[in-house]
Amino acid sequence: MAEKFYALALEKDPYIFSNYQKLAKVIGSHEPVTSALTPYSYNFSFLEKAGDYFAGQKDTPLKLMALQCYDKALELVPSRDYLWWQKANVLSDLKRNKESAAVLKEWIDIYGRKDLTTTIFKGRLAKRYLDMGKPQTALDVLAEEIDSYQGGVMMTLARAYEAFGRP
Repeated sequence: MAEKFYALALEKDPYIFSNYQKLAKVIGSHEPVTSALTPYSYNFSFLEKAGDYFAGQKDTPLKLMALQCYDKALELVPSRDYLWWQKANVLSDLKRNKESAAVLKEWIDIYGRKDLTTTIFKGRLAKRYLDMGKPQTALDVLAEEIDSYQGGVMMTLARAYEAFGRP
């Protein structure tokens, strides 16, 4: 019965993404979400939520779908930092750290300012460099952020110095 009523809810209001997600869970298939991507490919919010849905799955092909959703959403709203962040996270989940770092660096180069969001992006970029075995590059990224005293940045700086054998 739940399947029937989720389907009816979608008929009445097809713009509520969570109903696609719930229907997918009830029927044990990603089909409701994937089939909705075409008619709502103009809706960045829908694409963002679909990206999050697929990013949360374990299978690589579904994570690749998440990347497609984030890319389409970024075409519509290129300044939305959350999309850049999530895309970088999915690439990292796929062990594509070099690409993840490139996404973070591109956001910093285009939208970065002297603010907390930029500091957090730099912290994540430095982590990617550490994951690639480049502690000096990580330190270089965070050089201007030492005064931020942002906890995550301090932890990343500590990891970078540990990598140099300077605990």
